[in-house]
Amino acid sequence: MGSTSEYWWTIFQSVAVCQLIGIICTCVYRRYNHPLANIPGPFLPAVTKLYQSYFNCRYYLEVRITPDEVHIATGSEEYEKIYHVGSKYAKSPNFYNALCVPHSSVGTASNEVHKIKRGAMNPIFSRQKVLDVESIVQDKVAKVISRLENSIHTTRIGDESGVDLHHAFRAVSVDVASEFSFGTCYNFLDKDDTGADFFEMARGIGPALYAFQQF
Repeated sequence: MGSTSEYWWTIFQSVAVCQLIGIICTCVYRRYNHPLANIPGPFLPAVTKLYQSYFNCRYYLEVRITPDEVHIATGSEEYEKIYHVGSKYAKSPNFYNALCVPHSSVGTASNEVHKIKRGAMNPIFSRQKVLDVESIVQDKVAKVISRLENSIHTTRIGDESGVDLHHAFRAVSVDVASEFSFGTCYNFLDKDDTGADFFEMARGIGPALYAFQQF
């Protein structure tokens, strides 16, 4: 029994040592031989993505944020070079894998594969299709107008109730998209809070993505 325990303990030690050597070699490569090794910044973001998760939504304040990512702060010219139709820059697999939808169009990192998937959806975004769903959009807009009119007639001076336009405008988008895409409207515009709880939940997903990227 003792020899068996010693055997597995030896195996565990060997695996741990190999893992440690692998981590050290990776850190050395990323710090000194990586294509971005000459980018200035602290040591940790040059060798591990955990640095990004530590800063969470504030990591944009840093220049070097991960071993293979940097921030560009020289204006909109570089933005246009990267984000334009026909761009050669691909999506970040690490970021989009955190969504856990690898076979979806939004989760596809390869430009070539994404082009094929996007092509299959082109008929949905044709001018005729947009005109076909115009009545859905008009219906949601009419609900917002109705809420505004009711508020004008019922709200007294000094009353702070009114209409929450921030969530109302977002509710228009969600109600239109849900009815058009799923055939079932979420009807946030019919709720008293115009879906405020839903949007608060959605807002909380953002910071969680940084943790999902690590695991």
